[in-house]
Amino acid sequence: DEMMEIDRLRKMQHYEKREMERQYKQVEGANIIKKQINENEQRRILEDEKREQEKLAMLRYLEKLQKQWYQRRVRERKKDKEVAHKKAETEAHLKKARNHQVQMREHFLAIEAQRERQEFERVLAVQQEGQRQEEVKDREARSKKLHHAEEVRKQIKEKEKDMIHSRQMFFEEGIKLDQEAQER
Repeated sequence: DEMMEIDRLRKMQHYEKREMERQYKQVEGANIIKKQINENEQRRILEDEKREQEKLAMLRYLEKLQKQWYQRRVRERKKDKEVAHKKAETEAHLKKARNHQVQMREHFLAIEAQRERQEFERVLAVQQEGQRQEEVKDREARSKKLHHAEEVRKQIKEKEKDMIHSRQMFFEEGIKLDQEAQER
């Protein structure tokens, strides 16, 4: 009976030992799993952090690009405004210069036209004065001719008168002489 009890105790010890080993292995397995879970969790956290950092870096980079783009657009807009302003100023200056040129040309043309008109009027006045003087001369010449013709006619009449008178005198003298001769 004692042997059986010893055997039973040994068996029990052996069973307990195996049970303890099994439990130890279970605990060890659980620890390994827990450790793996922890490691996985840790790795996931690290990966998440890395992803977050990458995301943050990407966002910062995008923000930087956006800022650069905005600054470039502002500079370009400013430059465009300056160019447009300069262009408008140049066009205004050119327009003013063209208007001034047109005004000056019109002014000179007006002066030239006035000068030509004055010259034309002067020449016309000279011609008219010449014509008037010619007409006066012609009238005087005609008047002189008429007067001369009248004088000539007068002289002819006077001579005719004298000749008639002389002839009468001659005839009367002849008649007188004839009478005197007859009386003798």
